[in-house]
Amino acid sequence: MKKVMLSEETKLLTNLFIPDVEAVFFRSNKDLIKKIKFLLRNPTLRKSIAKNGYNKVYKDKHSVIDRMKEFKNIVNGQFE
Repeated sequence: MKKVMLSEETKLLTNLFIPDVEAVFFRSNKDLIKKIKFLLRNPTLRKSIAKNGYNKVYKDKHSVIDRMKEFKNIVNGQFE
């Protein structure tokens, strides 16, 4: 299921995702409401951002499964 990521803006997230192309970020409560209203009025753009973000997560191996594999490799490397 592809949904747009709407998150508080952080340096980490803006380094991982292109703002307003792969994810949408907000800086304040007022900004959050503004972004929600904008996304609700623009379903085509919302779907495009969701698709781009989804593709980014899987292309760059940021999925939960990929992260758990990485964690498992780290833990196994420490105990071997």
